[in-house]
Amino acid sequence: MSYRYLERLARKRLPIFVARPSKVRALRRLAATGHVDVRFYPPDSGAGQFGEVRALTPAGWNAVRGADSP
Repeated sequence: MSYRYLERLARKRLPIFVARPSKVRALRRLAATGHVDVRFYPPDSGAGQFGEVRALTPAGWNAVRGADSP
């Protein structure tokens, strides 16, 4: 992995708040594999939940970003 890519990734503004249900589900999967450090509010997985992304790997950034920025 290039250092330039890692530098660009490090400049991302964190935390990122994600509220779209499909992205919240993706965050749960990424958190289970260790690609993101995220907190979910409210903690139980109910409707209206959102995630606060505090740290992520390049794979996590690509998955969170998807087609548009969160």
